[in-house]
Amino acid sequence: MDAVSSYSRSPELDQGRAASCPARWRVAVLEESRKHLGRTVNVSLFGISVHGEHTMQPGSFNELYLEIPPQVPAAMGGQPLVLRFKARVIHTVHDSAARCFRIGMEFVDVDRAVETQLADELVRRYPAYARAIRM
Repeated sequence: MDAVSSYSRSPELDQGRAASCPARWRVAVLEESRKHLGRTVNVSLFGISVHGEHTMQPGSFNELYLEIPPQVPAAMGGQPLVLRFKARVIHTVHDSAARCFRIGMEFVDVDRAVETQLADELVRRYPAYARAIRM
């Protein structure tokens, strides 16, 4: 599928209705002097939901690194794509079924190039969600 040249991030698009893709990607969140590791539950152009071992303070701003695995095995030259975001913690709840915390974070002041890379990866890997991403 071709790259995303234009997609909507308009204010009238409610975050609750934004396309959320069920990606299970590794994530590292730097919160002051601590590093939290986890896995995404879902990813959208507006933010992510993460499963992690530790709670995080709602309202806090953090640096987030999202590792998108290669589609080609490492033995064949595949390299993961690591995207860096500034993110704000929206909520943290304990997920009893998963035995960890579920943390909702929204991306803040996203660089346009990084946003486009994320949109391209979401469209490429989750084509069923492409229509919602390409407005």
